[in-house]
Amino acid sequence: QNAANDSISVNVNSPTPTYLSNYPVMESLDTFGAVPGSSAPPPLYEQETTDGATDWLFETAAAPNNGQPGSDHSGTGFYAYCDDTNTNESAVSLRSPCLDLAAIANPALKFWLYSNNTNTGGPTVSENFLHIDAITYPGGIPVLDIVPPIGHLGPGWQAQIINLSAFLGQVIQIRFRAQMDGGSNNHHIAIDDIEFFNLVVSNGQAPQPGLAEFDINNAVDGNNLPVSFGSNGPFSANARAGDPFTMTFTGQPDQPIVLLAGPLSTGLALFPGVGQLDIGTGLDPMTGLPTGITVVGDGTQPTLPDFFFRLQVDGTQTITFPTPPLPLGNFLAFQALILTGGPTVLAASNAVDVTIVP
Repeated sequence: QNAANDSISVNVNSPTPTYLSNYPVMESLDTFGAVPGSSAPPPLYEQETTDGATDWLFETAAAPNNGQPGSDHSGTGFYAYCDDTNTNESAVSLRSPCLDLAAIANPALKFWLYSNNTNTGGPTVSENFLHIDAITYPGGIPVLDIVPPIGHLGPGWQAQIINLSAFLGQVIQIRFRAQMDGGSNNHHIAIDDIEFFNLVVSNGQAPQPGLAEFDINNAVDGNNLPVSFGSNGPFSANARAGDPFTMTFTGQPDQPIVLLAGPLSTGLALFPGVGQLDIGTGLDPMTGLPTGITVVGDGTQPTLPDFFFRLQVDGTQTITFPTPPLPLGNFLAFQALILTGGPTVLAASNAVDVTIVP
């Protein structure tokens, strides 16, 4: 052996991993050329090869079959799903692209989930689950169940948001891991419209389920989520002259509603046990109460039209009227105080800021 020539040098070119770092990152599943019933994923997504024998499939509008959605979340296009028919896999996994979370303040994942167990024994019988894992790099180390597993949700697509701030500054993949071993053929799991984005964090009053929730024309928050999602307000809504202006209130049955209007002023006043008022022009120095607020409707009064501002026996009330011809642009913000019939007496709803559009 000659020590002067007993080694060899080899140049190896390995591909540079693709890290996505410009947000939002959206995958609608509609535009990458999917074939109905195929398992080929979108670019940079990958089916795991070490999980079960089946894969996530990509499907377009089809007749519902034992809990499978009839169309994607938007009504047209593709969704990804795990078929429960004759499947008994403990894990069917689809991985997202690698995400560089070094230059994003509040990383979050949003996707739409269809998880409807139609088993005749009930929704918790032979139930399947969707697990959300993070794979961290370097090393490819899995962090299992970054949120609790999601089982039966009922019919229809439902939005899911997952805060990824625990992985701030890291490179990760998200793994959608379907647990399909519930034991029946009736609980398919589907996902659609996957988005990684910078979460807008608001400090407005959130809807109070069962006490005070308020919506106008399908209002959304800063993350484009509806009032029903329950995130912090304020919410925003559009209205157009002549179109319906629909207000929906939810709380305790047969309780009066006091509807207030004024300029949006998030965090103006906090009333412990009641909630936060996010409208008004300021605070009265003597009373500490918000100023610049108008009472639009007072359901404690027996006369019309105030009498309509009262929840029905099912705890809801909907009031609709044509939008009057108003100047374009920001109009007013609205917020409801709803009596609870309980010790707190009142509960503040979320505020909705209305803009008049052409």
